[in-house]
Amino acid sequence: MAKVTINKKRLFETISNLMEQEQEAASGGFPSKAPKNMPRTESEGPTPDEVVAKFAQLAPGAPKDHAKQLAQIGGEDVLKQNYIELTKKFAGSSSNPERIKMPVVDPDKADADIADDGGDLGRRMAKGQLDLKPPYTKEPPFTKENIQRMAKMVVERLAHRGLITEENLDDIFPQGLDKDKAAGEKFLTKGERDGSDTDDSAVTMKKDTIPVSKIKPSQKQIYVDKSLWNILKFGGTKPGATAFGDADMIAIDVGGEYVVLDGHHRWSSAYLSGGPTATVNVQVIDGLDVAESIAALRAYGNARGNVQKA
Repeated sequence: MAKVTINKKRLFETISNLMEQEQEAASGGFPSKAPKNMPRTESEGPTPDEVVAKFAQLAPGAPKDHAKQLAQIGGEDVLKQNYIELTKKFAGSSSNPERIKMPVVDPDKADADIADDGGDLGRRMAKGQLDLKPPYTKEPPFTKENIQRMAKMVVERLAHRGLITEENLDDIFPQGLDKDKAAGEKFLTKGERDGSDTDDSAVTMKKDTIPVSKIKPSQKQIYVDKSLWNILKFGGTKPGATAFGDADMIAIDVGGEYVVLDGHHRWSSAYLSGGPTATVNVQVIDGLDVAESIAALRAYGNARGNVQKA
């Protein structure tokens, strides 16, 4: 029998969240935290009727009036159709990373990781502080760190030749930096120590407004009930309108289509409420592929103290 490893902290958090949601549901109150019990993947997810029913179930005590939000969407049939269109965007997503492997770039910090003006991430990219492209920072010869650095350079070159997969990028953009403050701080400025002032300028980020219908997920699943909760908590997007005034989502342009890297539930909430003609303001990264972007942003988020989410 295969050995199964259980993360006790995550297990306790999951049980605690479920108990809180059950208590709030029993009391008829609006959940204080976004529920995550209705995953949508490429092959599985709630039916359109279940989505409509969940939207109504979440309504009691919600900050935004359910009837008004549903009317703005266009009624139950339009909500169902928006959901059907959203599910089509998950075609091929079964090979995407699990949500726990995705980056967390937090727009809600006092010093926001990502914001309408680019936030901390944008400032560091503009200054070349993030070591995103060769040449990489070189350490003194024959040290443990230098040996690791040379190994990372080899991995990077193999990755560019398509000879290794996304998992190997962890060697270039390490995880766990949220548990090592000194290593995290060093990561956030190592682009200044690579001997080049121009290499990392090949990676840029700029604000753009994109139709939700031109966006695909980069992770394996979203939670439909969390997306519906967002609508009742913050208000939905009017059909054809632009959601979320600030550009604090991150995407990457892949041949005219966009892949969302951070902000999946903001995107899906806009899609469910505003339909395929709705748009979202995003920060678009250019100069990295999807796998590199996920790994780089995951390391950046960890270095900024953010923990990945299940």
